Amino acid sequence: MKFFKISVLLIMVTAAVSMAQIAVGVQAGYANPAFEKHDAAGGAIPIGIQVGTNFLPVIEVGGEVSMTVKPFVMEEEGAPDDFEVTQTIVGVYGKYHLPMPAITPYGKVGVGYYLGGWDQGDWGDGDFDGAVGFSVGAGVNTLMGIYGEFVYHIVSRKGDWEGAKSYGYNNWGIHAGYRIEL
Repeated sequence: MKFFKISVLLIMVTAAVSMAQIAVGVQAGYANPAFEKHDAAGGAIPIGIQVGTNFLPVIEVGGEVSMTVKPFVMEEEGAPDDFEVTQTIVGVYGKYHLPMPAITPYGKVGVGYYLGGWDQGDWGDGDFDGAVGFSVGAGVNTLMGIYGEFVYHIVSRKGDWEGAKSYGYNNWGIHAGYRIEL
């Protein structure tokens, strides 16, 4: 009997997934740091891809990958070079879409693995320890496939230099993108 129940459940999940519509989106934007210990930091330019599916008409789940193509830049007092920080995020998200006709607003939450590195010119470069972080945001989808979103990332990271401490490397981003339904 247990095997029968598990088999029926697997068939139902397979049917739901096969009938679900998959959307793929590519995006680019501007990200501004809210780093702990770095007040005067310059923004970054992230690019990314999202792949999601609606299991319910208003709930979308998916995965995303995002990376900075232009790093965050900070001035360090007494340092000969700027301190640059790169970031790559591999994560999963959930979106709740408000059912509206032409423009669909949504709320978004996510969890991901944050990777990245640092470069300070003559002083050296290296990596940050990978860390699990969270994101929260909101956005809008249009019928034409264009979308925009605001996302705030919450993550604490530690550098690979001697005596490094873990600091908040939170940041927020505004992204615009285009998505297609497959």
